[in-house]
Amino acid sequence: MQSLINSYYGAQGLEYNMIRVPIGGCDFSTHPYAYNMLPENDAALSNYSLTVEDYEYKIPMIKAIKAVSTTDVHIVATTWAPPVWMKTNEKISGFSQLKKEYFQTYADYHYKFLEKYAQEGVSIWAITTTNEPLNGVVPLPSFNSLGWTAETMGEWIANNLGPTIRNSQFKDLKILGVDDQRYTILSIAIKFSDDHSQKAYIYLYSQMIREVPAALDYLDGIALHYYANRFIPPSVLTHITKEHPTKFMISTEACEGSFPWQKDVVLGAWDRATRYTEDIMQVSSTNLL
Repeated sequence: MQSLINSYYGAQGLEYNMIRVPIGGCDFSTHPYAYNMLPENDAALSNYSLTVEDYEYKIPMIKAIKAVSTTDVHIVATTWAPPVWMKTNEKISGFSQLKKEYFQTYADYHYKFLEKYAQEGVSIWAITTTNEPLNGVVPLPSFNSLGWTAETMGEWIANNLGPTIRNSQFKDLKILGVDDQRYTILSIAIKFSDDHSQKAYIYLYSQMIREVPAALDYLDGIALHYYANRFIPPSVLTHITKEHPTKFMISTEACEGSFPWQKDVVLGAWDRATRYTEDIMQVSSTNLL
């Protein structure tokens, strides 16, 4: 493990300066989990505590990375899914939204994570507003997910998450929206109800800002994922930089070999390295980060 850390973060390695850490479980976890899973319907989050994964793996690894890094390491934290009792389907994955009565609880869920990690000597640089929310609307993956519409995401940011963070000791924390594929920047109309006359726009940024402009006041930037990039050129992002030049964009997730028909690890697979490299060059050529 130390060799891996040195290779990515050490002075003789790649000298990465960013880490992404899950808030609870994610698709790379050995099992699905969240914080405060019990008691159910605990809006006060009275049983919120970190897990063995944090104490034995995540936090020690973060500290080992910081020990070899020659520069500040920025940590981005993301929730894949809250405890199932906050979700409309009460399952870890599948078609779901956040129950309205838990909008503030979900904001507090993020705040408590920041507080717990700070107590362990780990400062978080940024949080995102839920990993790949489209997975909770088009529920193909079997891992942790939570769906959002443009309107509900905007309302949660403007009324709950944003004020909770900005009025706390973590007021300088970066809040990153989207945290999904490039195509979700655009407005996608999807039926979100059994009533065929009702459609909800899947969030993601452009439609969200139109429906809830106040959400923009709390967003510092946009987090983007890699998987659909070969089909969606980086030029689709240019209108965002023109409309909101003070908001930055950053890649928060990329992985080759992620599709079911692919092997997770292929040693010496330079075609995968080429795809990573081409994507970085394309993004750089559009002056995006």
